Amino acid sequence: MPDGGGREYHVRTTGTSDLRIAKQKADDHWFQCELLKKGMGDASFLGKDRVPLDKRFDRIAEQRFDQLEIEAGSNQTALRKLKDERSSYFARNGSAQFFGRRDISTITTEDIRQFLKDRVQKSNKGYLAAASQKRSLVCLRLIFKHAYERGLIANIPMMPKVKLKQTPRGWLDATEYRLLWEKARSLAKAAQKAGDMAAYHRWMEMFDFIVFMVNTFLRPSEWSELKQCHVRVKEGQRTHLEIAVPNGKTGQRIVVSMPRAAIVYKRMIARNGENPDGYLFKPELSNRQTAKERMRDQFESILKATGLKLDRFGKSRTIGSLRHSSLMFRLLEGENVDLHMLAKNAGTSIKQLEDFYLSHAQASMKLDNLHSFRPKATARK
Repeated sequence: MPDGGGREYHVRTTGTSDLRIAKQKADDHWFQCELLKKGMGDASFLGKDRVPLDKRFDRIAEQRFDQLEIEAGSNQTALRKLKDERSSYFARNGSAQFFGRRDISTITTEDIRQFLKDRVQKSNKGYLAAASQKRSLVCLRLIFKHAYERGLIANIPMMPKVKLKQTPRGWLDATEYRLLWEKARSLAKAAQKAGDMAAYHRWMEMFDFIVFMVNTFLRPSEWSELKQCHVRVKEGQRTHLEIAVPNGKTGQRIVVSMPRAAIVYKRMIARNGENPDGYLFKPELSNRQTAKERMRDQFESILKATGLKLDRFGKSRTIGSLRHSSLMFRLLEGENVDLHMLAKNAGTSIKQLEDFYLSHAQASMKLDNLHSFRPKATARK
């Protein structure tokens, strides 16, 4: 109906008392009016939806996210994963922007290839890592699976093949590792001498963090949620820690540490005080994402100060390099290390150890083994 200013108002009932559904239908109506205004549709849009709501890609995706949120409950790991998926979905090069209100039953494998191409073109870096492409496809396939299980599509389109390139991460050898923690300790001492106790505690925490991570095999994503209640000191001939990892990538697990980690842990408790609900690192920060960012920035500054940001092959080092170093030390320095137990303790697999860690091994690292000979027959007799 026209108003006095020559404008038109189109009124439709949402037919529901549910506020959320009403907002969705109002949004649909606004979109249809925008199409009409831009000459991209006709007035029939105002009487019915071009694509049935239950078949629209964006609606199905939202339903899946709602279901995942219910299933996640209070599980922080699952909620963080869901948050990451939503961020990827709603990104400017995400599937929400590309497929939008399209009928999900019309989306083909070729459309998905075009989506990946669009993601690459709109990426800030001008490229998209194979692992990121793979994650996009996994998320997309689960949306199609959700539609298939509800009988909205006859089949799930095939996902394009993305070849993952195995790229071993940068790590620190024994000399570089020592240089790293010595730098953190020297910065702490310098701050203490200058009377800056806040900086002193910050650098001492970094010193403990470096040693703790190398002696516990933890992933960068696992340390931030650790609290004192997750750690037990096992006294004995080889005093060590048993750490219940609550947010492991491969599920919850118990990690058995190296003896040095127990020494570091006791020092941390002495510094921060006993508090079962207190976080091990950055306990003053309740926002754990902020805690991770602060620790990462501080670690980056240590790498830069020691000239260890890149290894000899030009690979970047990150906090993840501490985990890789811990596993490499066990592979190179341990005697008859059981790979199966090492992989289980670290929450990985023997194949991952071979692909990402043993690939670093050089003949010079075990000269005794390389230069060894079998006893001669006469000597054996």
